[in-house]
Parts: sequence; C-alpha cells; structure tokens
Amino acid sequence: MRIYCDMDGVLVDWVSGMLKLANNILQKPAEEVRSKKLRKYAQRIKEGLGRDYIKADEFKVKQPPVKPFTYASIMRDPFFWIELNELDGNIAKLWNPLREMAAEHDIEVEILSSPIESDPKCVPQKVEWCKIHLGIGPEKVKVVSNKSVYAKDADGSKNMLIDDTEKKLNEWSEGGGIPIRFKDNPGEVLERVKELLEERTLVGRMKDLSDV
Repeated sequence: MRIYCDMDGVLVDWVSGMLKLANNILQKPAEEVRSKKLRKYAQRIKEGLGRDYIKADEFKVKQPPVKPFTYASIMRDPFFWIELNELDGNIAKLWNPLREMAAEHDIEVEILSSPIESDPKCVPQKVEWCKIHLGIGPEKVKVVSNKSVYAKDADGSKNMLIDDTEKKLNEWSEGGGIPIRFKDNPGEVLERVKELLEERTLVGRMKDLSDV
C-alpha cells in the first residue's frame, strides 16, 4: 500500500496564483499586452463579464473565453508553477503529519499530480516545487494525466489518493484504489488515513494468526 497526495488544491494554491496572473493581464492597458491572442481573449472577457477581473469560480468558463485565456496566460509565464504558494499551511497541517503517520506503518507517501500537458515547464517545475517545499526528490513525485494507473500496486494492494477533484477520485475508485476527498479538511483526512492504516494492521495480524 502507498499513499498518494495531490498538489493543486491540496498543498498548492493554484487558484490564487492563476487569478493573480490572469487579472494582472486583464487590468493592463491593451497596448501593454504583447500577445495578440491574450489581447483578444482579454477584450472578449471584459465585454462578456462587464469587468476587468475574473473570480475563482469562473476560471473554467469557456464563454467568454476565461479558461483558454488563463491557460494561455500560464503558458507565457516562465515561472508560474515554481512560484505558486503553499495552500493554507497544509504542509504543516497535512503533509508532515501524514508522512509521520505513514512511517509508523512502513508506508510510502508520494505526490501524484496532474499536468497541463501543453505546458512543457509544468512537470519539471512541479518536481522542483516539491523539492523546495516538501524536501522530496523526483522519485517521489509523479505528474501524470491518468492518476488511476497507480490505484493498485503490482501485488494487488489498494493505494490511497488524497485529492480535491471528484472526477479524479471517481477514476481512482474505479481503478481499485481508496479515494479520500480533500475539502479544506486536513484533520478529517488524517483521521480517515489513520483508520485505514489501523484497519490494515489489524487485518495483517489476523492473517498472521490464521497462518499459525
């Protein structure tokens, strides 16, 4: 068994970073925006929304073209992923105690995140972010589109995934893994992990007794 933890929306404040970048461009005079594509998107967004900023719950909107605008903005920022901030102190609240708890049960904890595949800097900068902020090397960081391929180990044991995205958790469950929903609730997540680890230990002891 392994425990996998997502980055964006769990440990990393991706939304605030994206909003800061996108709104900074939206609030610039058009002549200061070098990219013709971004100028066009920005104009359509301001006309469609009636304002020069977007909100957190609007970044996936396609008309006006908020989603393609934010993705295009990220593509043009050379340091976007590496400069993202930690989310709500969750390294201390979630990541560190999670690793301590897992170590007591000889369980590995790794990062499992999804990339923007069209952005070549995404994966290496996510790996570097983990090195800087979490103190782990690239062998403990997986950045893949299909997370569910890690839902079970080769020996058939079920792995846990802590994630904030329902779609990813559903895919994880369908792949045979154990999904754990993160929704600004590090304490509840840790309690659930603790329950699962204790259950695993109990099952192991019962098996040992049956083999005697």
